Amino acid sequence: MLVYISVPSVDVPPPTSPPTDVVDFYHVGGLWFNASAYYWQDFMPITPAEGPPFMFVIWVTVTNNGNSTAYNFTAVKATLYFAGTLKPLHTFALGRVDTGANSTSPGSTIVMEFTNQRTEAFSPSLEEGTGLYARVLITWADSQEAVLTTPPSPVHFTY
Repeated sequence: MLVYISVPSVDVPPPTSPPTDVVDFYHVGGLWFNASAYYWQDFMPITPAEGPPFMFVIWVTVTNNGNSTAYNFTAVKATLYFAGTLKPLHTFALGRVDTGANSTSPGSTIVMEFTNQRTEAFSPSLEEGTGLYARVLITWADSQEAVLTTPPSPVHFTY
């Protein structure tokens, strides 16, 4: 069961310039973060009246090279942008898909999987292969936060 946090409609701000295919690492203290995404629009088995639902999965990786355990990692929301631009598509609340750890001890790595809120219909008019990237707001330790950027990825269609 996915649980989503209510998210204000405020976008996660764009980067200073659009990302390239190189993975963007964020570093603070002894923690190293990165994120990647997979996007698709579902045209099967029957397209609902609202149109084909748009979905994605974002993986957030945290490596702890510090001296203490870091805890309570979560991805709160993501704003998707069109590849090569600073133009937003939409901001989504995120929910955790996997049931893995949300803390990491020194010398260890965790990978968390998040997806967009699917209780509300979102069906953009996109062409198959349209490139998108995500700006993901993550929080941890009850007051720390960072914004991660995924490399651009194409939108896949399922038929």
